[in-house]
Amino acid sequence: SATVLASGECLVLELTADALREAALANPDVLRLISRVVAERRADLERQKAEAAKARFELEDSSRSLLARIQEFLGLPDLFRA
Repeated sequence: SATVLASGECLVLELTADALREAALANPDVLRLISRVVAERRADLERQKAEAAKARFELEDSSRSLLARIQEFLGLPDLFRA
């Protein structure tokens, strides 16, 4: 199953297990193709997650550095010491 949000009008088809089984028996390469697409999409999702995590880390690091420089410029102590 999946949860999706369409950006526009679309046609949605439901592929039941029985229909997929029948298609696989008629053409076993169907399963190979589906597996490949799903694996590619999973890998892409993992890449996107890793890139987003890296971007969040870099933003936080940059923010901390800027905060320290502002406090130093203003002659303030570290107001956010943990």
